[in-house]
Amino acid sequence: MFIGCALLHSAACTINDIFDRHVDGLVERTKHRPLVTGAISVRNAWIFLMFQVVLFLYVLSWTNPMCVKIALGNLPLQFTYPLAKRYTYWTSGILGLTFGYGSLIGWSAVAESLSWVNLPLYLAGVCWAMGYDTIYSHQDMADDPKAGVKSTAILLQGRNPRAWLTVLAIGFVTFLAISGVMLEATPAFFYTVIAAALHVGWQVKTVELGKPSDCFEKFYSNSWIGFVMLPGLLLEYAAKLAV
Repeated sequence: MFIGCALLHSAACTINDIFDRHVDGLVERTKHRPLVTGAISVRNAWIFLMFQVVLFLYVLSWTNPMCVKIALGNLPLQFTYPLAKRYTYWTSGILGLTFGYGSLIGWSAVAESLSWVNLPLYLAGVCWAMGYDTIYSHQDMADDPKAGVKSTAILLQGRNPRAWLTVLAIGFVTFLAISGVMLEATPAFFYTVIAAALHVGWQVKTVELGKPSDCFEKFYSNSWIGFVMLPGLLLEYAAKLAV
């Protein structure tokens, strides 16, 4: 699953760079990307994307039929997100729906089915991705409107975006906790939820939305949420096996 997730995520990045090559040159932060400068041709980028997708499908074939169906259902969303930013300000919502899908893929790979607990778990992923993408998109507030790129950051300009980030953080933590209750999880799981809550709370409180470098630092810090939650999840898994 780790290999499959890495391949799918890298393919999504390739898709994004291919579709955005005409606007990336108009944004200071992205104007030196390989497809913009010509260091990599569009043809070679498409070939590389096909290679990534084929590898992903190969890894996916190691799983079960349910997981295959769910994962294939995610592919259209991977292509939708890069295009959505041209038509809607709710791009973070599209990203949330896309990245939250990972919980469904992972669950079905192990359980070979889905259950109602997947709903709050999925919604937690949606809220989390919407939050960090809103922070991320604040980096390009000066250039995106000129490039014709829409984002949640632009939509929320002058509308107290920190309040929006707070709502998303609360949603993320609440849906995680609900999924734990539905799973009848041990205290180990809820300790990790508390740790994740402290981390996203720190992000929302301290992020300097007008400072691109700090927005990137806070965005990048989200990788630590996985590390924070992993020990508790492993303990939870061990406890379930011991029953």
